[in-house]
Amino acid sequence: MPWLGAIDVIYFLFWTFLVYMIVALFMGLPIMTNVSQNHEVFLAPMVISLPLVIDREVDFVTAMLLSLQLVRQNLPVMLVWALLIAVLSLVALAPWFLGLIVVLPVLGHATWHLYRRAII
Repeated sequence: MPWLGAIDVIYFLFWTFLVYMIVALFMGLPIMTNVSQNHEVFLAPMVISLPLVIDREVDFVTAMLLSLQLVRQNLPVMLVWALLIAVLSLVALAPWFLGLIVVLPVLGHATWHLYRRAII
């Protein structure tokens, strides 16, 4: 049993290090910093990368480039969408995080439909 626990801990530490390195390489160091000290985190232009990779057979570099292009072309809409996500998430946190049960699926569904509308 102790060996199984040790293998799990080593696997978890390796996985955490790998995720940290991938995020730092592709999203940049501002994403990895403390939000209270660096507000560039909120300006990360990766909006449709994950839905695009899930929906179509594209590599992550192509998905990131298309996401950047979409944000540049629709900056006012993307800023309003980001503000809407922030406000709804903040309101959902108020009742002991129970609002997230409603807000997260609604935002996920709306994000999927906005992605489909932006790509097609």
